[in-house]
Amino acid sequence: MKIIVLGGGIAGLATSAFLAKQGKHVVVIEKGNSFEDHGAGIQITPNAEKVIKQLGIYDQFKEISDQPSSINIREIDTTRRLHSVPLDQYCMNEFTGDYHHIHRQDLIKLLSVRSKELGVEIIENEKITKIEELDKEVIVSSECGNSYQADFLIAADGLNSIARKYLFPTYAPKFRNFSAWRSLIKIDKDIDKIFLEPNLFISKNLHFVTYPIRKMSYLNCVLISKDIDKKKESWKENASLSEVTALIEEANQTVKNIFLQSTNIKKWGLYDHFLPKWHSNRISLIGDAAHPMLPFMAQGGCSSLEDSFALSYLMKNSKNISDTFFRFQKIRNKRVRKIQQISSRNRFVFHQPLLIRSLIFKILELFPFILLSRLKMIYNYDVASRIKN
Repeated sequence: MKIIVLGGGIAGLATSAFLAKQGKHVVVIEKGNSFEDHGAGIQITPNAEKVIKQLGIYDQFKEISDQPSSINIREIDTTRRLHSVPLDQYCMNEFTGDYHHIHRQDLIKLLSVRSKELGVEIIENEKITKIEELDKEVIVSSECGNSYQADFLIAADGLNSIARKYLFPTYAPKFRNFSAWRSLIKIDKDIDKIFLEPNLFISKNLHFVTYPIRKMSYLNCVLISKDIDKKKESWKENASLSEVTALIEEANQTVKNIFLQSTNIKKWGLYDHFLPKWHSNRISLIGDAAHPMLPFMAQGGCSSLEDSFALSYLMKNSKNISDTFFRFQKIRNKRVRKIQQISSRNRFVFHQPLLIRSLIFKILELFPFILLSRLKMIYNYDVASRIKN
């Protein structure tokens, strides 16, 4: 059986590695270069850490990731701390794994090396522009005229998936009137010490997430704001510093200073995705191609890793791959929808007026089990045991 995996990101490479471990012939086609240093930080929570361990790369992963001790929730105009989530204590006593921050590209490099070790062929700088699904095969063709044939296609080609457009040409996501801006800042000796721990700065109309990555070398920054101007759903749109400074005009100067150091800011619009179907007979979408996540629960990459184990395990001894694609969606859809619901609720909490925000976090101080139970629902999930059972 030959399988083409479209996209060399987290979902594509993890799925390829799992399938190659089963002895399947896997070819990954990536439109860019997997070793280019683009992207930003991501959070790998205990549910996704379990998949990293299944891939056999946990020791290497741990060496290049950061493990925060807490997350501080602060007012953006004063930096006053409203609440602190003790991640180290929770990981030790409540969660079934550890919490990590890592540069997305560092994880992709690790997954790429592991995939190649297992025999995956990776074709880079090959932009697929055409997909054709026939009775007994799938053919994909590239911008430069090359064609590739396989028995099945797994489309892990992200937010703007060409496979999704091929399968469902009339599908359109809904803009949520929010946009995001991100940047990486070099950490130096002059940086305010509050940025040496992860922070969530909140206000009525926006919130700002910061956390160190690459062993405290860089500060990952993501600003999310209400926005009536529809923006592209892309991670690579350039933004100006003036766009961001206008948004954070009322922020504390300590927060403003962080973005004043930015030399490369990217922006993207946030959209709701509820795709009724993820597959055809010979093609299955996976990860962001199937169910992009709003970034209010930091589960986009984590869900992609869960997907990779689930789909590959279901394909292991399957005699009817088309039926397997159907089962994959049926099993994963409930989990994905639950995460999306919780993420949407977080957006509501983050962007409340001052008095309501203060009340919410006072309640969380008095009754920490409210937040803890929600986190455990996400973080203690074990995709391997769920799929196997």
